[in-house]
Amino acid sequence: MWRTSAKTSSALFLLVGIIAFGVGVFLTARTLIFVVKATHTQGTVVALESHTSATGGSSRRHPRQTSQTWRPVFEFKDGQGSVHRVTEPFGSRPAMFTKGDSVGVLYDAANPASAHIDTVKILWFAPGLLTIMGLVFASVGCFLWKRERRRSSTAGQIA
Repeated sequence: MWRTSAKTSSALFLLVGIIAFGVGVFLTARTLIFVVKATHTQGTVVALESHTSATGGSSRRHPRQTSQTWRPVFEFKDGQGSVHRVTEPFGSRPAMFTKGDSVGVLYDAANPASAHIDTVKILWFAPGLLTIMGLVFASVGCFLWKRERRRSSTAGQIA
């Protein structure tokens, strides 16, 4: 019974790791392409948008909890002089910016609505986290798989 469970665990860790790593590499490549092609300008944080998410169960022992994050809303002028207002999809708690902050902005000249505040945390947090998590999970899966193979071969030699 334990051997089947160990095989399942190693396969599950390996599968989750490979998927997370693949998504992380995809997001890293997409972000890198965006950063290389993007136009850089200055913008201003004009507001902070509150975003509330609920987690947890609905029982008394595990009450539902809410978490509030703040997403910066910023404005910038593109190369044509048009003003664009964008809400950053990445929120934080506490807020990373305050209203009136001057920020570097990267935007796609062909589609100025595709814009992000130029910070490492906003641009690279999700790709980096998924890539690292994928490597860790895949490594654990490989370790468990090798350990199980070693135990199986040792048990076969003893019998």
